[in-house]
Amino acid sequence: MTKTTLEPFTPSPSDPPSVTLHVMGGFSLRGSDDRPIELKARKSRQLLAYLAVPSGQVRTREQLASLLWSDRQEEQARASLRTALSGIRRAIGNDALIVEHDTVRLRSGYLETDFDQLKMVSTNASKITKLNDFYSGQFLAGQEHDSELYMDWLRGLRSECLGLALVVLGKNADRLASEGSNRSAIDLMRESLLLEPLKEQTHRTIMKLYAANGEKAMALAQFRTCKEVLLHELDASPDPETQALADSIALKDVSVFKELRHKATLEPESFVTHASNTPSTDTNMPSIAVLPFVNMSGDAEQNYFADGITEDIIVDLSDIDALSVVAKSSSEMYRGCCTSLRISEELGVRYILEGSIRKSGENIRVSALLNDPKTSRQIWAKRYDRKLENIFDVQSEISQEIVKALELNLTSNGKLITDKRTTSSAEAYQYYLQGRTLLRVMSERSIILARELFERAVKLDPNYALAYTGLADCATTLFCHYDVDPSFYDIALAASNRALQINPTLAEAYASRGYILQYGSDINVSIENFEKAISLNPKLADTYFYLGGVQVGIIGEIEKAYISFNKAFTLDQDIRSGMMLLTCLAALDYPNELKSFSNKILRLAQRRISLNAHDFGATQVVAICLHTLEKPDEARYWANVASSFDTQDARSIYNLACLQSQLGAVDECLALLGCTLELGCSKRKLDFLKTFDPDLETVRKDPRFYDLIARYE
Repeated sequence: MTKTTLEPFTPSPSDPPSVTLHVMGGFSLRGSDDRPIELKARKSRQLLAYLAVPSGQVRTREQLASLLWSDRQEEQARASLRTALSGIRRAIGNDALIVEHDTVRLRSGYLETDFDQLKMVSTNASKITKLNDFYSGQFLAGQEHDSELYMDWLRGLRSECLGLALVVLGKNADRLASEGSNRSAIDLMRESLLLEPLKEQTHRTIMKLYAANGEKAMALAQFRTCKEVLLHELDASPDPETQALADSIALKDVSVFKELRHKATLEPESFVTHASNTPSTDTNMPSIAVLPFVNMSGDAEQNYFADGITEDIIVDLSDIDALSVVAKSSSEMYRGCCTSLRISEELGVRYILEGSIRKSGENIRVSALLNDPKTSRQIWAKRYDRKLENIFDVQSEISQEIVKALELNLTSNGKLITDKRTTSSAEAYQYYLQGRTLLRVMSERSIILARELFERAVKLDPNYALAYTGLADCATTLFCHYDVDPSFYDIALAASNRALQINPTLAEAYASRGYILQYGSDINVSIENFEKAISLNPKLADTYFYLGGVQVGIIGEIEKAYISFNKAFTLDQDIRSGMMLLTCLAALDYPNELKSFSNKILRLAQRRISLNAHDFGATQVVAICLHTLEKPDEARYWANVASSFDTQDARSIYNLACLQSQLGAVDECLALLGCTLELGCSKRKLDFLKTFDPDLETVRKDPRFYDLIARYE
């Protein structure tokens, strides 16, 4: 008996394919009318994909039987293959398959796959603006099988598709950059990181694009994210090429960096912040440090999300009377560095909470681990796979789980506060977190960007009180330090008033209102707002910092300012508060206390540099502390290091000018002040530097100083 087969049928070029098979992101079939086609049997779906990808494949019956039924006898496997082939024919048509002798193949032109489309896009000049234009997800996601032969094929195709997608994104990013659309190119390469967060070449490309777009802070943030992900996933450091690129972005003169890194990696004993110097923990109760959660996306622009979750967990845990929690600024220094045991010893805490966050679209995965480094014991660990809208629940659950794991006895004042976040919108919350991250960068550009993000947050949720405090702080900082319209005073005041209208018990809103009212007609009203904020939340470090600024800079009450800055520093070991403490101690003429605290701030700043050699602010602080400790040669060295950083921000350059003045480098100071005034500063700041700023006392004795001021007044 002669075996018959269907005659091959080749459609004309104008004929559309009868069936479209989507293998990116899963498995789906659609007919020529775009209606879904159901193929119920899982192995039939896997078999069809194997026949279709790559297109034009001819498979033997033996090969197909072994692919999915290797655990059965030969006859059983062949029978199962026939059943699966019949299922495919019923689903997509009798003409779909051609069986000749002992081979099986799909009819040419009958079926089209998105894999073929991906290959075509990777080889032509298609203009792509986003990943979803051509790539819907992992090849055959969810179609795994216990057959090793099948899985080898699946892994190979997944790797190939991933590589093709990265090629398409890279080509289009290069095209956009050549057209001057750096921001669009950055967005494409960020999507590339979603596919492969460990590819250093992608990180380097993004760093270069940020730098070319004038976003050097983001370029360096991308480097730190790369460093963190590599350490977390591979226990590896960035390549020398990546490190050198970061150095060239951070510094105008990279020649100083080799010695700087050498000094940083030596980590002498004086660099270590000992437990006895860590005021944020109480040795009489269980103590914990919450390390920054690792952003597993590899995208620096998602750091804000991981940082926000970390900060909220710290705030939750800080509300527990029975637990001592290290301040965020102290634990934040250890991002992507050191072992848990070393961190535990340096911060003087018993427990370490660490974790990671992977965000993809509306889905998030949060992993958390609580351990006792001294005993190498894991206390608790859990993974949460949730929708983004449930992120607030995840944060509260982690805090509750820690309380249970440590068997803490909660007092009446130690209950977790789960309703203090003032929005239920996950999207608005993301904008708020990103805005707060940019606001902490403290450059004019970052503050303007932060303001835009807070505006998006309140547009999504007009009753988001915390976002209004962010708007107020942005407007106040711009009003104080930069050359902006005087209306920013009214903008800041209106935003803080709106926050209080929404939530009259929000401490952050009173602190923001006090911050702007210091520039009003009645300074007592500003102080009353700070006092109200303290009564509502005595653990809010910013309130004490703002209050200290008013006391030292406006009403001249140095002793009170010292108390305020000391409280701010006790709550949060921020070098800003530390430097203002040094200013107060010098003005009060407390030489012993000044020397002791200078050593303390020096250790903190040096420790920050040892963990992040691109920390511009810390290099300035080291120079100032060494000057205070009467070590002029070392102070000048660090001042030169600070001056080697590449910055075009008026506020940062002004701080450098103050540093050079303190060191007696009048010419250098005048040059930097000229740059500051050229870039633009506020009338308030101009008056302050002309008559009051104690850091400029040396340079004010030079007549060239007043000539310079007159030129810009």
